[in-house]
Amino acid sequence: MIVEMAQETHATLRYLQACKRALPAEIRLNRRTNTLFNKVITATLTELKRIGRVPGDASVVRGITSAFDQYGPKIIEEIAKETIRQAQQGRSRTLQEAGLYTILRDKVPLPDHTYNLIKNRAFEASAQTLTRMRGDVMEVLAQSYREGHGIDKAANLLKDKFVSMRDYELVRIARTEINSGQNQGAYETEREFHINYHMWWSADDDRVRDGTTSDADHTYMHGQIVRVGEPFSNGLLYPGDMSGPIEEWINCRCRLVPFIMPEGFTAPPQGFFYEEDLIPVF
Repeated sequence: MIVEMAQETHATLRYLQACKRALPAEIRLNRRTNTLFNKVITATLTELKRIGRVPGDASVVRGITSAFDQYGPKIIEEIAKETIRQAQQGRSRTLQEAGLYTILRDKVPLPDHTYNLIKNRAFEASAQTLTRMRGDVMEVLAQSYREGHGIDKAANLLKDKFVSMRDYELVRIARTEINSGQNQGAYETEREFHINYHMWWSADDDRVRDGTTSDADHTYMHGQIVRVGEPFSNGLLYPGDMSGPIEEWINCRCRLVPFIMPEGFTAPPQGFFYEEDLIPVF
């Protein structure tokens, strides 16, 4: 009982340490992307007012939203930069938790193939999101044209849409990318150093998502263990794994913890299990 309590306390402390690192990173990334996105807002509204009418021509609408072409790559670069930084944090944390940090101190920097893998994933995900956001802005303008709105009403509707994106979507992007980066860095490090098992660890609070099935319920998955390289019960290889369904990783705060099999125990035969399922070896 004492050993179990110690394990639970230790894991909780590790999660809290990760949260302390993630929150400043989220704030930092959100501040940088907000600064750039505010320039998109200002430039787009200025161009709309310069034209002085709500256009129906798609090419003109695209021209009004050309600030996405100017500032979008800079926003993507900021997201990728912070994602890589968090992947490095995930790598260092994993080495420490697995007791390998002092032994492998010279291998702490991300290897090139892992760096490129994570950076390219972050670039692709954020580029897709910005393309969708631009499409939403263009649709607001198209709807204003269809409904015959004047320039002032169209500008106000457009501003409201932009503010919603900035205050909700950019916050969500920052939280999701940082968590995904940390966990992908941890996962790739586990694979590199042949760590056999890892555990899904939720924030264990009332904000943890409650899915329609147990496999999509992250409270159910709290403490779930699988062999590294095999999916958890929700199909993800790690928390924030964007190859899975979006409802499983968007805004996720869960994290990956390396699990070292206790001496005298072995894993049960099923694909995933919990610590209480371990089988004593006699």
